[in-house]
Amino acid sequence: MFRALGDGARKAASPLQRALTASAARHPTTTRHGGSIVVVQLASTPTASSASSAAAAARAAHATRGRHRVRPLAADVVEVEMPLIANMIVERIPFLLPLPPAWETEYNEWSHERAQRWRKELPREITNPKKEYESEDELRQMEAFVAAPRETDADRANDVRSMRRKSDQFLFLVVQDADTGVWGFPRRKHSGKEGETMRQVATAAMEACIGDSIETYVVGNAPMGKFPEKAAAAKRETAKRETAAAEGDGGGDGGGGGDGAAAAPATTGGGEGTNYYHRAQWIEGVLKLESKCKDYKWLTKDELGDHFNEEHHAFLKEIL
Repeated sequence: MFRALGDGARKAASPLQRALTASAARHPTTTRHGGSIVVVQLASTPTASSASSAAAAARAAHATRGRHRVRPLAADVVEVEMPLIANMIVERIPFLLPLPPAWETEYNEWSHERAQRWRKELPREITNPKKEYESEDELRQMEAFVAAPRETDADRANDVRSMRRKSDQFLFLVVQDADTGVWGFPRRKHSGKEGETMRQVATAAMEACIGDSIETYVVGNAPMGKFPEKAAAAKRETAKRETAAAEGDGGGDGGGGGDGAAAAPATTGGGEGTNYYHRAQWIEGVLKLESKCKDYKWLTKDELGDHFNEEHHAFLKEIL
């Protein structure tokens, strides 16, 4: 049946070639795999069931090919909601290490006490060999050094506009749209122009909000995640209706639940489209807003929940 593959070649064939060989009897055809051309004689027209079984066999062979298991063909093709919306997450990196947990502090104290118990006193000439090269002024400065406090004036005043707060955590910039008054990350819809990347759209959205007042570094070209607002809004609406139906005749209670859902914090966009998130790191500069935005805040990951609904906030905590 096969002219291109002999008996020896069929024994050494890959799983995908063997799958094609097994299915060729049901629907002969001509195909190419790797560098070899598999030629079969056309005997009859394949049926829909035989074609689907051949495709399933090919996908199964592809999934088990090689040392590591790979995903089936076309497994990552996902339909997204339009329009596409690019978000730029501007972050301030922490400049202090977070405090260790209580168990680690306790262990370090115990370890130090145990080491001191067996410690031997050595001559200063050995333990401090740099002393002869250091001036007395330098030694006095080292002894008088006091670390800066972790709690700053911005922490005590809870000044969310200051980047001097929460020094041991990441801070993320959220802005308030001047037209709608809704809080969220700098964002913009993709125009549909061919060749325009989501990174370019996200960068343009950031510049429209803060201009060139601060210097940033955009991390990578690919987005760090996506969130379909329309699908999430539909799920929330379905859950709200199910809750109202479960409550029975409590019409007033159901109405109250609707008001609460409408008043919940949400991002700009009205619950439509698919959000793609890019990341930019603050390097230097003092932030100044453009006319598109009227207010801003630097918030921690947990504080973002004040301006995003529960589902959206849970997604952001996963990617940040």
